[in-house]
Amino acid sequence: QQHAHLEDLAQVLEARIAVVVTLPCREQQGWLLLGEKLSGRPFFSQELMLIEAACVQLAMAIDNLLLVQSKLALERTMQHREKLAAIGQLAATVAHEIRNPITGAKCLLQQVGDELNGNAQGREYVQLALEDLERVEESVSQLLTFARKEEFQFVEQDVSDLIQATVQRFIAQTQDRTVAVHAQESPPVWAAVDEEKIRRTVLNLLVKAPDAVH
Repeated sequence: QQHAHLEDLAQVLEARIAVVVTLPCREQQGWLLLGEKLSGRPFFSQELMLIEAACVQLAMAIDNLLLVQSKLALERTMQHREKLAAIGQLAATVAHEIRNPITGAKCLLQQVGDELNGNAQGREYVQLALEDLERVEESVSQLLTFARKEEFQFVEQDVSDLIQATVQRFIAQTQDRTVAVHAQESPPVWAAVDEEKIRRTVLNLLVKAPDAVH
């Protein structure tokens, strides 16, 4: 540190700086550097007092500038948050508007599928359409989750048991018998978790896993 200070002093002398005055800024430290007079005379005490008074005013101007910049940055941040909140509300509205016709279309397709008992190709097309609608419905659900403020309810429980129960529930409900699901037993793992969100996450993984491996 002493070596660096000597180097700075040498640079000041080399630049022929005659006066160094500290700027009394609140946030940032600065200095006013004045070179030698053209006449070569030293600065008098009266001149130094005027220079120090000018430095006080300059420091106040710098502090005000930094304050304005900080205020503008805060205002931009608040405006950005307000925009995000508005986007979230719009997304929630759009998602609700989409979900209702999707539910109606799924009901109609299921009725059509029930009436096509003897038409295997027709039932296959209906099933494909239902799967596409389920994907859209899942995307809408994710959009709603993103739009609304997520709330958690943490409860201490065995996570291994929760995952086992979720897997068994998926196996019992799935209609695709070509998919084999095996859950390896593990010792109890106790943790404070949101049961519904863990269950939903595991079910999403199980539903999307066949598409990922094909």
